[in-house]
Amino acid sequence: IDAPVPDLPAIRPDSAGICPRCGATNDCAFSTGQAVENCWCMQQAPIASDGRENVPGQACWCAHCLQALAKALD
Repeated sequence: IDAPVPDLPAIRPDSAGICPRCGATNDCAFSTGQAVENCWCMQQAPIASDGRENVPGQACWCAHCLQALAKALD
């Protein structure tokens, strides 16, 4: 990640489909009522637990931001 992620307000239920890092749609299948197994993120390599602890908010990140986080943790 190029810059530190600022503290963000709590994610509202109506914004569960929005990436808390960049504000783009996160295309989260789970937030639309589908099974979590159907979500694109389940096809991605897992992120180390220490990386997940630094992710603010409760909504899922979009693919672009998640890839940036994974690259930064490499």
